[in-house]
Amino acid sequence: MKSLFPLILLFSLNLHAANDLEQVARVQALVERREAVLNGPNCWNAALYSRGLVEGVRHVDGPEFTAWLSSPLCTEVPEDQATSGDVVALRRVTREGKLVKGPYGAEIHGYLLGSDGWGFTKNGTNRKDSYHFEESASIIRLYQTSNLKECRMLGIPKEACHLKAQYFRCDPAALSWDDSLTALVSKLSTLEQRLHAFYFDETRTSEERSAFKQAMSLEIRGLRNEFTLVGEKAPAWQLELIDGRLASAAVFLF
Repeated sequence: MKSLFPLILLFSLNLHAANDLEQVARVQALVERREAVLNGPNCWNAALYSRGLVEGVRHVDGPEFTAWLSSPLCTEVPEDQATSGDVVALRRVTREGKLVKGPYGAEIHGYLLGSDGWGFTKNGTNRKDSYHFEESASIIRLYQTSNLKECRMLGIPKEACHLKAQYFRCDPAALSWDDSLTALVSKLSTLEQRLHAFYFDETRTSEERSAFKQAMSLEIRGLRNEFTLVGEKAPAWQLELIDGRLASAAVFLF
């Protein structure tokens, strides 16, 4: 693991945010973390967690990733202005550059941009997929190839199969939940903490894992019901974030 320290140091250069040290600590913690027991934690979680936007190692689904990057916390920057610490989103776009809509979605991959052409990535949801540093150009090439194959398999037309890298500068410190959402967000954060622990708990039997999933499913359903009562009192982007987080929580429970 010592051989990774120079890369971590390299990655930390030129960070622009006030919480640089916390971000580097999060990246280092992921690199040194033991393998999860279960599949689930993925690239979008690695990027958002490293940037300080989400707490805990868990599964993040495409719509949640989109919601974070579309929120006022993140601002898209041109590629030539992107710098270490920015979130990179590899997205499927139409010929006109618009995000692809539909059942397959636009989000393909996400990673954290480092300095000198490096990126910090986790390429997959499998528990064996590592958190690692890789040249940004190599990451993009990998997903350009897999995107073309996936489009052919799914029968997606060529005009909706372009892969575009978009760069976002995010400030997690700017997040302040609407008063109407604070109680719900607190419950959701607690649920996500339990999911984090679940992914790394080696002591549970298969029966205990099944029981946990059933209990969590009921809890998520309850939070969904509570969410519907909020209505449109809160800002739309915050409602989209909660909707995305609830969807992410449910994905690997079935």
